[in-house]
Amino acid sequence: MTQNNLHIEAKKILKRYLENILSKSKLSNGSVDFDENTYKEIYKYIGEAKKLKGIWMRDTDLYGLIYKQTSDYLTENIKERWKTSGYLKDIIGDNGIKNLSDRIIAYLESIPRKYYVYFELPSVKGIGVKEINLTDDISLIERVNENDFSEVNIESRIGGIYGKVLSGGKLQKEKMYVRIQTQGYADDTFESSAVKKAYSKFKQFILLAKTKGLLVEGERGITTFGDLFGYRIEQGSPIFVVYDKEPDTEKYLITLPKIVSEYISKLHINEDILKPDRYENDKVKILQNRLQYPIKLLKTPDTDADTEPIKTAIEWAFDSLTNDNETVAFIQACIGLEAILGDDEKEEPQKSLQEKLADRCAYLLGKNFSERKNLRKNFIKLYQTRSKLIHGRKAELDKEHRGFLRFSQNILSRIIWKEISYIEDKEEISDMLKQYLKD
Repeated sequence: MTQNNLHIEAKKILKRYLENILSKSKLSNGSVDFDENTYKEIYKYIGEAKKLKGIWMRDTDLYGLIYKQTSDYLTENIKERWKTSGYLKDIIGDNGIKNLSDRIIAYLESIPRKYYVYFELPSVKGIGVKEINLTDDISLIERVNENDFSEVNIESRIGGIYGKVLSGGKLQKEKMYVRIQTQGYADDTFESSAVKKAYSKFKQFILLAKTKGLLVEGERGITTFGDLFGYRIEQGSPIFVVYDKEPDTEKYLITLPKIVSEYISKLHINEDILKPDRYENDKVKILQNRLQYPIKLLKTPDTDADTEPIKTAIEWAFDSLTNDNETVAFIQACIGLEAILGDDEKEEPQKSLQEKLADRCAYLLGKNFSERKNLRKNFIKLYQTRSKLIHGRKAELDKEHRGFLRFSQNILSRIIWKEISYIEDKEEISDMLKQYLKD
């Protein structure tokens, strides 16, 4: 466990709050109960912990951490836990309270923790390669042999903050997954910081792979026994989260939102672009070459000022494509356009802003005067429709303006790809400059 040691005084304060919380807590048939007698101390603990770990953890995460660590401790140390009731202090004693408090603090010190997050591509068949590295933290994964990625196997169990029954699962053979290494805090919810960060990169990869033609839309494939009865899509496609350092100690099974799962399940790999030619017959190299520009983007740090707007626009584009509400999908595409065409200047009058965005769109995509003129005119109409929806003068896209949804999604995709093509490899440029100065 990597330690990000807390200051000794901060640890003393946290320990005092935790010991007070745990001493007042009860067990009811083995289930931990933080009642009103503990709330005041819980708020104090959360307030102090947020000063130290707030960048990675929400209030609910800090509360859930106490619950999970306490529950795990009881399972490890009490036989027939589910028959046990009473005050926690009477059950595990003063030493148990101190040990449990130290355990919670040690876990807090380990945050941010590194995780592997696996996203299933339900209808994408593997190509017989265990791992295809795209960047340092993004890979395409396939379970070729029985023992590949055995650490991802998650058994059905009772877990979560509310003791819900969690389904089990493992990676299926000969199916492709996107594996993303990320860091932060993870639990069995979709909103934890590590999972959210991985999901952002997953959205970026999917949108870019689709834009580049590696992934194409088709009919949803029936790929598992569960799919025959529809419950896989009802629950959402699985996301496997595994702690990098000690996979057996921490792993979770979460699901994508249903609407996103339905979209992902329609994506198939474009076999035509993986066909060998006279220049290359290695499918892995063909795939990597096909994703050359997306990989350049995905390799850039999240804080890179030049590429952050592009990544933001990509995520809005993905959200727009996966939304079945046309009005919301249209607004999401418009936000994506503003993200990639706008800047950080102070808010401008509506007219000058829409004209600025229209000019940028026209000159970025238009190949000649007439194309630029037409793009500019249609962009202004699009933006006027967006403004009416945002300001409540229009409730939803009507039949007359529905074409703007596809138009906004189309030009957003084109602008994203245009911007990606301009990305330079900063490491290459740096090396070239060093060599030039050396010569």
